[in-house]
Amino acid sequence: MFLLQEHEAADPEFLVHVSEYVSSCSVAGLFSAEEQVNIGNSLRSDLTQAGISFNHEIAFQFFLKNVQENLRVVMTTTTDNCQLWEWSSRYPSMLNCINVMWLPHWDSVQLLHVSKYHLNGIKGLTEKRKKYRLRLCVDTTA
Repeated sequence: MFLLQEHEAADPEFLVHVSEYVSSCSVAGLFSAEEQVNIGNSLRSDLTQAGISFNHEIAFQFFLKNVQENLRVVMTTTTDNCQLWEWSSRYPSMLNCINVMWLPHWDSVQLLHVSKYHLNGIKGLTEKRKKYRLRLCVDTTA
């Protein structure tokens, strides 16, 4: 998972790389030629096991395809100063390739309810430790 927070995406060049990758699986300029060769060499046995003949270009494309199939990009933003709309006009291909989910702010009661649900499945926690962890979950995210 790649977590992209709004304040971390202030650099337009960075967003160009993210947009380019999620829309076309291309990472031009992100890896040097030497890094691409090293990545390819590290995948030599994986290619052989997959029945693919090895060369550096095929190996690097194999790497990119695997990353694209397994990588999930998560963007977080605030609703009061949301730059998502600005990004959508600058990088439309990026937003066409991702799912956007608007999650409202959870108040303390909702956080406590969800935390209780998940902590109840953990065996071996004393009631004192559960209460401490519940309070920690609510205080950390509220």
